Amino acid sequence: MDYRRSTETTILKIKLQSRWNSKKVTALGTVFLVVVLLIYLMFGLVEVGMVRSAWFKLSTHFFSIIALIGTVALCWRNSSQPHIPSGRKVWKIFSWAAIAILFGEVFGTAWKFYVGASSGISPADLCNLAFYILTIWGLTLVVRQQKLALKPAQMIIVGMVAVAAAVIALQIVMGTTLSVGNSSSVAWVNSMSQMLQPLVDVLGLFYLLSDVVLVVMAAVLFLGFWGGRMGTTWQVMAQGLVCVYLADVRFAFLSKAGAYESGDLLEIFWIAGFVQISIAAALEWENAHRIQRLMHR
Repeated sequence: MDYRRSTETTILKIKLQSRWNSKKVTALGTVFLVVVLLIYLMFGLVEVGMVRSAWFKLSTHFFSIIALIGTVALCWRNSSQPHIPSGRKVWKIFSWAAIAILFGEVFGTAWKFYVGASSGISPADLCNLAFYILTIWGLTLVVRQQKLALKPAQMIIVGMVAVAAAVIALQIVMGTTLSVGNSSSVAWVNSMSQMLQPLVDVLGLFYLLSDVVLVVMAAVLFLGFWGGRMGTTWQVMAQGLVCVYLADVRFAFLSKAGAYESGDLLEIFWIAGFVQISIAAALEWENAHRIQRLMHR
């Protein structure tokens, strides 16, 4: 009877796991991205001087939240797998990073649509800080654990990426000053924005420096894990980080110029980035089960 229950439990686990394998996650993520892109193209492209509708702006945040929920679920699943190649600790860190940015998206959406503030510092910034710190920490652990050794040509490419990212960040920093406050927001929000004005530039600089680190580490992962089935996870992860970087840079550029408005077309790179991180998590889950099968042969 015990053997029967054990077998039934194992079969149930296999069925549940097969529902979220890399092929299904990739297919579902691709369909989701196509739908989101079509909505952006149909309702997000407006003429100069026109304002995007409120429902569309809200829907863009909703799409990001949906993508992040999937990322949290798949990364957290990896953190419970004892045979995960990169280690449970790495995926637990990625899980908390995804949770942090998820809460940041929720707080940021409430700050914009309920409080009425579109700039300055908000509770979402604390979550965003946690996301960058945790993500960079997790990537550092991956690089150290795998003992990546880049070839000279690969190191030159990584150096070129670092220089290009630093130049872009410098151009944004030297741009126009970010305006703070919104006439439509409540009085206490305006007062807090004015009081925390000195921290706005500091946070902006931190975000830009973190983005530079992310895109450099993405280049290291992509080149360091070149070739081989086990390295596909981190190449897809690198692609996701590059997407997040592109969206961040666009956001920073428009914010510095005082021209940012929710619903910009390049925001889809945020969604695409987290979808690819979800795919990477699914690929690593399959790697773990591949290792488990080899151990039991």
